[in-house]
Amino acid sequence: MSIDKLTRVSFYALIYFLPISIALAESFMGFIAFLFLLKRTKILILNIKGLHGNHFVDGFQKFIQIFFISFKPIENRLNRPLMVFLWLSLISIIFVSSYPLLSLRGFVGKELALIVLFLAFIESFSSKKHLNIFISILLISATLVSISGIVQYSTGTDFLRGRVMEGNRVTSSWSSTHAFGSYLAIVLSFLVTVFSSQRFRLENFMQHRNLAIRTIWQGLLLILSLICLGLTFSRSAWIAFAIGLIFFGFLQKRTLWTSMLIIIIFMFVFMPRLKAIRDVTIITENMTPCADQGFWDCSGNGRFALWADALEVIKQNPLLGIGLNTYYKRTDAYVHNSFLQLTAEMGLSGLGVFLWILFTVLREAYFHLKAEQDVFLRNILLGATIGLVMFLTQAFFDSILYSAQLRHLFGILLGIIMVMPRLTMAESRKNG
Repeated sequence: MSIDKLTRVSFYALIYFLPISIALAESFMGFIAFLFLLKRTKILILNIKGLHGNHFVDGFQKFIQIFFISFKPIENRLNRPLMVFLWLSLISIIFVSSYPLLSLRGFVGKELALIVLFLAFIESFSSKKHLNIFISILLISATLVSISGIVQYSTGTDFLRGRVMEGNRVTSSWSSTHAFGSYLAIVLSFLVTVFSSQRFRLENFMQHRNLAIRTIWQGLLLILSLICLGLTFSRSAWIAFAIGLIFFGFLQKRTLWTSMLIIIIFMFVFMPRLKAIRDVTIITENMTPCADQGFWDCSGNGRFALWADALEVIKQNPLLGIGLNTYYKRTDAYVHNSFLQLTAEMGLSGLGVFLWILFTVLREAYFHLKAEQDVFLRNILLGATIGLVMFLTQAFFDSILYSAQLRHLFGILLGIIMVMPRLTMAESRKNG
């Protein structure tokens, strides 16, 4: 079995176990990183065999050159901004951070792991078939997790990990309602785009039994996921889902009114229960302890107050921040805004490079959506793009970029979008 095939199998396992077992997900993530390094080392060894030099200095210079060539990632538009982000992270560790070992752990376990995940994905997925298997496994896993969420709502405990409900809010196998909501929003982004392209004709279902079974399964999963998303009562996930559907409606004009109808029905069903379950509205706290406090302190579980603290940190350290992975250590709090926390830790320079990465990915998605002719690839690209918009919207209200599981999902979304040109070329060559 080739290294690329082993890497794909590891990705299949990762996406299946991601919501079910953190330990298994991290194990497969580690194996993916190991295979990535193994592949690069193999290339390096092959290149070294042809290394010749007249003296030590000449040979050493050639070795350094070959080393960088061997470890150079596959060509894609994210290479440059990712490299700049890595250098900024190293500067933060060496020159900025008051806790360099903590920053180093964050660099290896978060930034570097995310980049390796992304690069391994775009290198190992080389055909439409590979992506189809991956998305199918994602939906199979999501089916189990959604059913577990319904069981948790009915019995108080999910059957995958034995987690109890967070108050009266569903988490399924996830550690929090916000994480579960983020995961469901991404799953729904793929389901919505697939269903939007379906032509529901009875004769097609009668002639193609597998198509009928798959469509019924995905339709039930769509309903289950929507119900579970509602039962999380996670306002940030709800807002992200609504923004993503609106974005989808503007990209696909014919789906705009359907998207708006889904949002209206969803809010009509679950919004009244939000007040009953959490004693809050969609944007403000109405709990008794907040009666004598201002809107700034009580809005969104005090998020505005946390944001104000983060802005003060940024004001004092605007260019390079206070050090990678050190905000919680310095303040004993999370910002509940991934963008502000990133800026507080790595400064405006770090935020600028991160926005450069996002702009590059979304630009690639936009232009490729206009050109893609393959229906399946276009649906998956559209789903990944909407999922990314949902993820980034929720990241504005939560620290989901600092969750290991959700960072893996973020890296996978980037990988799906950026691998599309390669898959399109492969399909073009296959079809002659």
